[in-house]
Formats: sequence, structure tokens, C-alpha cells
Amino acid sequence: GRTIRNSNRKKPGKRVRKGKRAPQEVYKVPLLQSLVELGGSGSPREVEELAYPKLEPVLTDYDYTPLASFGDKPRWLHRLGWTRYVLVQAGHLSDESPRGVWELTPEGRDWLAEQERQTSFEV
Repeated sequence: GRTIRNSNRKKPGKRVRKGKRAPQEVYKVPLLQSLVELGGSGSPREVEELAYPKLEPVLTDYDYTPLASFGDKPRWLHRLGWTRYVLVQAGHLSDESPRGVWELTPEGRDWLAEQERQTSFEV
């Protein structure tokens, strides 16, 4: 595993330069694929463990820095949580699953299948 390095805290309100962190979009497919592997639902911890190897190639050093407002966990975990929210808003994850359970919807399965079909034709 990778160790989390301490970093200088950024100034409040200052945005991160584009390209310094992995873009939000790259989290969607690994998150959904992880839920498929778990049978359609799982705890955030289970999803994190399965999604990490899929995300590792695109995560930057910045993504591993701790986020003070997130209990000093690495930023990529916080982004994964926000990606869940985005996917719930899009109807790809259930907004009615019990607390502590992330659950794939049929629409999410369809969207993931389409993404996988599209990337299988890219060279």
C-alpha cells in the first residue's frame, strides 16, 4: 500500500489546479464495477477495497494527501464518497438503501454496461 504523506494545508477557498488530482469522472466506473462484484450492494469499506486497485493507476500523489476535514483520510476516499452522491443523483445508485449500504440500480447496471461497451471499442 501507499503511505499517506502529510502536506501543507491549502488556503481556505483556494481551488485545486486542474490536473493535480484525478478527475471525478474516473471514479464512476470503478465504483459501479465494485458493486457488481459485490452482487449489487455493499458497504463503503467493501467498495473502497475493490475500487482502489482499479483507481490506483489514475490517482495522483495529491489524491493520497490527507484531507483535514475528512479525519485525515486520503482525498481519493472523499472523492469516492462524492462520486456515490453524484451517482445517486443520476439514478445509478439507490437513494433508498439503508445507511451504510451502497446499492446499484438497474439504471446503474445499464449505464455501466454501456460504458464498458464503449471502452471495449476504443484503441
